[in-house]
Amino acid sequence: DGWRAEVPVEAEVFDFTLPDEKSCQTALGFDGNLAAQYHGVSSAEDRRVLAGLYARAFSEHHISLYELGRKLIYPELDYTWPNHPKWAGNGRRVTGGDFQGGGAMQVADEDTERTFKVFYDQRFDIPKHGFKVAFRHRSAAPGHEFVLIVSHHDHQGEWMTGRNTTHTVKSGTDWQMTEIEVSEFPEGAKQAAFEWHPALYVEDGSTTGTVWIDTVRISDAESGAVLFGDDFAPIDPADLERIFKPEFDWDAWDAEMARVLETYHFNSFVLKTPGLGFGAGWAQHGFIPGNIFGYGEDTAEYQAAFNAWYAETERHLREKDWLKKAFIYWFDEPEPHQYDSVMAGNLRMKAAAPDLQRMLTEEVTPELIGGPNLWCPVSYEFDMEAAEARRAECERFWWYICTGPKAPYATLFIDHPGTELRVWLWQTWQRKIEGLLIWQTNYWTSDAAYPDSLQNPYEDPMGWCHVMGDFVPPGTLRPWGNGDGRFLYPPMKAAAGNPGAPVLEPPVSSIRMNMLRDGIEDYEYLAMLERLIRERGDRIPEGELEACRQLLDVPPDITGGMTEFTWNPAPIEARREAVARAIVRLESEVRKE
Repeated sequence: DGWRAEVPVEAEVFDFTLPDEKSCQTALGFDGNLAAQYHGVSSAEDRRVLAGLYARAFSEHHISLYELGRKLIYPELDYTWPNHPKWAGNGRRVTGGDFQGGGAMQVADEDTERTFKVFYDQRFDIPKHGFKVAFRHRSAAPGHEFVLIVSHHDHQGEWMTGRNTTHTVKSGTDWQMTEIEVSEFPEGAKQAAFEWHPALYVEDGSTTGTVWIDTVRISDAESGAVLFGDDFAPIDPADLERIFKPEFDWDAWDAEMARVLETYHFNSFVLKTPGLGFGAGWAQHGFIPGNIFGYGEDTAEYQAAFNAWYAETERHLREKDWLKKAFIYWFDEPEPHQYDSVMAGNLRMKAAAPDLQRMLTEEVTPELIGGPNLWCPVSYEFDMEAAEARRAECERFWWYICTGPKAPYATLFIDHPGTELRVWLWQTWQRKIEGLLIWQTNYWTSDAAYPDSLQNPYEDPMGWCHVMGDFVPPGTLRPWGNGDGRFLYPPMKAAAGNPGAPVLEPPVSSIRMNMLRDGIEDYEYLAMLERLIRERGDRIPEGELEACRQLLDVPPDITGGMTEFTWNPAPIEARREAVARAIVRLESEVRKE
């Protein structure tokens, strides 16, 4: 006690500043809903506070995020189709056949793991005596049962969770008419909305079926006044452009996007787009085709809506100078048998809006050339020769890591050398790659490994595989790797999830996230030096200039190949210092001017 010592410290400060927005683009996944669940947050105000805490954590590490599911940090892009009926969901409009109005809505569910439905995306004020809902229908199978579900909303327009009412309809292969009186509503309900499921509703989505509905009428049960009706009649081709022209609320979106981008210096964001469908090489279901208002990809209605939406979005992003930040991520890790679907979607986007960034997590493959313009292969599949050929066509490259690769590559796992994520950025620079993607940063729990509770990510460091149908059912322990998808952690008060009260404290950053930050700064040093050489290199003697140029090459004592790299940070620090001194030398020439 009372012991005291003084240690002299000498610090050298380099006279330059890194830019707020970094040159290496980053796109790391973030699940805001999961964060809110662990923090016990539900109110709009608490979500706003939580969004700021996480955005700040990403920003402090020079990392941009893309959001999975409901957005917490970025604003939703708000647009409407004011001239078209508001059908949404998984239906498909079909024409011809024995349809009364010349068309019908087909709803097909062949997936035993998901629920399909079609709904009219409008809430109706509940009349005094309720509704009458009438529609014609038939099914692919005789004696098939499906359901009309009525959801209820309170005076604030909020959905009343768990208060839906279900009406079972028995159908058959011949057309028949059904009229349902909807007269009982939960207390506090002010509005109702209607959706049709092509099979009986079950939580696990295991029921299947195909139905067609036609001649829909929703009426005031007392007066008979029709509140909504649709015969699904084919649209006059001359009217397609007017009916399928979207209206965007750009002002609100622009203001919030500008605030987020300027406050946190994010250099990328994912663009949520309509009509593309969904697929993934790892998924247990096949490709789900896209539709817009139930119109399939082969219809004139779909093409009119698709082209109008994408062209206007591209125009606006160009006006805001956000084209290079925005990217579309709609298909993940496709398998060869899915390439045709991937190419069809990419070519459709390319025709409508050629300058939007069509990102694909796949290596360059002959069957895909001409589709994506932003390639993002897993790190060990990157091919420099193939990349150079695509760059010559003005295409760009990111790359990613996830549960793969494993050792001896640079990885994202806890139980690997601490230099790996930092080395990954030097490998990124070495291959002229412009960005990084990691699938998630807060994958704290698995519904397969922890089907009845939430995982404590501090006590169990493993990133366990999530449920994937019969392949990985609940209760399965299938390891992906310690720390996979997990760079941020909830505060200790929220470690087990679902706390008794909201926990409005910042997340905890991992050492690996700090190493990623340091690597991004290393990349920025190199980018700054390259820029200064290009702009001011003629101001210094040729010998000095050549020494500066050589510093842009990554030395083998940092990384000599994808599986050869240092486990010791000393060579990285030494090279960073040498690059810093070269930057100072060139910056001094700028100041002389």
